[in-house]
Amino acid sequence: MNNKEDINSNLLFSGEIDLREIFLVLWKNKYLISFSTFIFSIIFITYSLTIQNVYKAEAIYEIRSKDESSNSLSSLAARYGGIASLVGINLSQGGDESFLVIEKLKSKSFAKHLSKIEGIKQNFFAVKKYDPKNKTIEYDLDVYDPSKAEWTLIRDGKVHEPTALEFFDALKARLNVDVNTESGFLEISFFHRSPEFASSFLKTAIKEINRISKNQDKAKANFALEYLNERLVKTPSKDVRESINELIKTQLRILMISDVNDNYLLEPIDPPYIPEGKYSPSRKLYAILGFLLGGFLGIFYTLFFHYYKK
Repeated sequence: MNNKEDINSNLLFSGEIDLREIFLVLWKNKYLISFSTFIFSIIFITYSLTIQNVYKAEAIYEIRSKDESSNSLSSLAARYGGIASLVGINLSQGGDESFLVIEKLKSKSFAKHLSKIEGIKQNFFAVKKYDPKNKTIEYDLDVYDPSKAEWTLIRDGKVHEPTALEFFDALKARLNVDVNTESGFLEISFFHRSPEFASSFLKTAIKEINRISKNQDKAKANFALEYLNERLVKTPSKDVRESINELIKTQLRILMISDVNDNYLLEPIDPPYIPEGKYSPSRKLYAILGFLLGGFLGIFYTLFFHYYKK
């Protein structure tokens, strides 16, 4: 008896492992391990079924150049940069515009602008669930009442409508904007419980960034043209008049481009479509995690108490 205890003690404290003994212990407790695996798999699968589907809308855009020829602009910048700077005209190319576009899309001012569009804010903060059969969104009446088009969320004893900064934080969590380093195209994605809203929101965001950029450049060009035309009338020097005429041409080109193309800043390569399949959750992954965790805990419990008793 003492010899057997000494052998077991030596096995435990020497770090040696008897694989045959472990196999026999696990086989003896196979029903316990199977039960643990089954229970945890059911728990994880059940939990995954309570998580609502999230859909991902994607799109690819080309960043349009606002000027037709970089060489001609560089030449103008060298010859007439002094005059152009008087009216705030930037003739330099400035290199890659992709980072500027990304920062515009991610900016607080753009988020504030989007939050004011009808139907946007409530679909960020008040969605309770999505009905894929009828393709409709059910809102949480404790947050927003669609029948009255009123916010019902109570905070600090008052009705609270989400602020522009809260919308900015929510948008930042759902909107991804990046540049493909190989193609140079802008890749945009947006996540939402409703596939229809995910797609429509991307279209709205791109439409608005194009419109805002167009209106800003048109306002700058009109202001520059007004000033340049005044200077043209008052300037007797032939060389200066030629310089002013070239500058006027660049501003007229900007106005022409803005008038003939709605896709002023971003040109669609692959516009957003309504996603047909969910992006998350991965219920197979939850089932696998539950299976592995249940099996691991069952094996650990069996071996621990086996050797603990010894």
